[in-house]
Amino acid sequence: MEGIEVLQEFKILENGSSFITKNFAKLQIQYPNKFIAVENNSIIASNQKVEDLISSLNSMGKELGKILIEYIPEKGIIILY
Repeated sequence: MEGIEVLQEFKILENGSSFITKNFAKLQIQYPNKFIAVENNSIIASNQKVEDLISSLNSMGKELGKILIEYIPEKGIIILY
């Protein structure tokens, strides 16, 4: 992978992360305890199991390197990384 492609993918993931941060409270209501897939500032899929989410994304023909996958805990739960 060339430097330009890496920068493009980083920008895509950075935008997805910003989308999640801005909408986190709403996402906790809509997708509690689920993994979500974000593409172009939209949720394109969700599932309680990351393996099933990835399988869905593969079935949709999505390029996983350009999709942000994030876990959304239920409201009141804090996850430390």
